[in-house]
Amino acid sequence: MEMSFESLKETIFAQSRTLRPGMQDKHETSAWDKNRLDVESALALKNIFFYLSLIFRYPTEQIYSEIAGHLEAFTDFFTDYGGAVPELPPIDDLQPEYISLFVNNQGFVPAAPYASCYQGDGLLMSDNFYRLRQIIMESGFMLDASVHELEDHLAVLLEFCSSLLNTLVEKNNSSDKNLMACIYALLEISYRYIEPLVDDFTDKINSYASYDFYKVTGKALKSLFHDADPIYVQLLGFRSNSTNELQG
Repeated sequence: MEMSFESLKETIFAQSRTLRPGMQDKHETSAWDKNRLDVESALALKNIFFYLSLIFRYPTEQIYSEIAGHLEAFTDFFTDYGGAVPELPPIDDLQPEYISLFVNNQGFVPAAPYASCYQGDGLLMSDNFYRLRQIIMESGFMLDASVHELEDHLAVLLEFCSSLLNTLVEKNNSSDKNLMACIYALLEISYRYIEPLVDDFTDKINSYASYDFYKVTGKALKSLFHDADPIYVQLLGFRSNSTNELQG
């Protein structure tokens, strides 16, 4: 019997409690046919994740330039998921805004961008953190040397998901046995680490942000992960002849 998407999610969460990352039994690894991947959707989501990862990194001159240079390309995405195209403030305004929201604001962090803060125990360096570190290590994912954040920082998680999608697209027509492990990692990061933070994280941005930029991009992030089920159902080919969730 063909596995449903909900069954796949349940299997991932069940195995995440008992197996090390990337381990699946032979029955589960054969449950998804690589030829069903919706490559167009995978590429669209890969680009969205990577762009959002830039937005939630500290806006150095280089990062700011990349955000500004590609903002127009994501007009439809932000309109659909954020309700508007975010207006990018000057870098001299955005840098202190980033620090006051995500780093330090008179002794506290209004919107901590670390997934561990939104887990059950709310502790950094918890068991979930070390599991995340193992997933990333076993995937072979390497961050740019300029990134000094912990692995559960939102920007790192989004970039990692973008990398996993890139791997799925590149190896879609191969016989690579790690494709299912890549799917498991993508869904576990999305549902175990990113989705639990988006509501509280974006609410705090709305409460403390001085500019609309992070409010709109935060809303887009939240809406995107609220739509994660239909997006991944389509991307992984669990239904056919459906409207492209990322293209409108």
